[in-house]
Amino acid sequence: MACEVLVCGEELARMARDLAIPNATIVEGRPSRLPNPVPPIAAVVFDTQRVPLESAAFWRLWYRPGVPLLAVVGSYEEAELALRRGCSDVLVKPIRPEELRLRIRRALRLARPPSLSLGRLVIDPAAGCVTCGDVRIHLSPLEFRLLYHLAANAGRVVRYDELLNEVWGCDYDAGSYLAVKAAIGRLRRRIEPDPSSPRYILNVAGTGYTLTVREE
Repeated sequence: MACEVLVCGEELARMARDLAIPNATIVEGRPSRLPNPVPPIAAVVFDTQRVPLESAAFWRLWYRPGVPLLAVVGSYEEAELALRRGCSDVLVKPIRPEELRLRIRRALRLARPPSLSLGRLVIDPAAGCVTCGDVRIHLSPLEFRLLYHLAANAGRVVRYDELLNEVWGCDYDAGSYLAVKAAIGRLRRRIEPDPSSPRYILNVAGTGYTLTVREE
C-alpha cells in the first residue's frame, strides 16, 4: 500500500510526481487548507518560497510528530536555518530530479517512529495521540512532542538545551528555560496520577528532566 507524501508547491509537486517513486503517492497541498490535525502522511516536502520558515504554516507542519520535513531552500544560509528549526533534511536549489528522488526516499525511511509505552501510557506518533488504558489523553502538539522526546530517551537525563533544540526547534536564551518548565507542568497535569508527586517525569536539579516508569 502506497504512503502519502505531502508536497507544498505546484512546481515541486509536478516534479515529484514525474519521479514515480515506488510505493509513494504525491499529494499537492497547502498547510492552510489542511484539516487540524494534519491527516496521516509519511513525509512533507515544501518550498520555503511557498511555506516560509517564519510562517505559522511551517510550524503547523513541524508540530506533527513522526513526519520528516524536507525543505527546499534558496541558499546555504537558509538551509542552516531550516536544520536549526527541526527539518529532517534540506535541498538547495537548483533542484536535480534524481537528488529530489533520493531525498524523498530518505525522508520515507525516517518516517513513523514506533509507538512507546510508559506503564499504562501508550504514545502513538502515527495517530498523534496518547492513551491510558482505554482513555485518550488530549495533548497539544508541543506537549506531544515533548512527551515523545522524553519517552524516546527514557532513563537518561535530557537537558534543557536539548529539549529547546529538539522540541521547540528555535534559538533560545536564559528565559526560554521557563517555557520548558511551564510546558512540563502542563504535561504533568495531563499524564501524572498525582502531579505534585510525579511518577513519570522527574526533575534533575539545574539540568533538565528524566523520564522513568515505575511499577504500577
